[in-house]
Amino acid sequence: MKLSKSTSEIYVPDGTDIDKALERTTHLGIGAHPDDLEIMCYAGIYKCFGRNDKYFTDVVATNGAGSPRAGIYAN
Repeated sequence: MKLSKSTSEIYVPDGTDIDKALERTTHLGIGAHPDDLEIMCYAGIYKCFGRNDKYFTDVVATNGAGSPRAGIYAN
């Protein structure tokens, strides 16, 4: 797999090779920020959690840099 930014990261919790990890994916979530997936993809994560026949993969498009950090978004 080739990623377009040198700062991009791939993390596979069980250490499986990335190509094999993607091949076994049964549920996929794509979100803008890391915490978006926990909310938007709950059903897919839940269906795969603790299973050996279903696997959840997520793609996070940004690291959140540049997001508002003041006013009502400060905390």
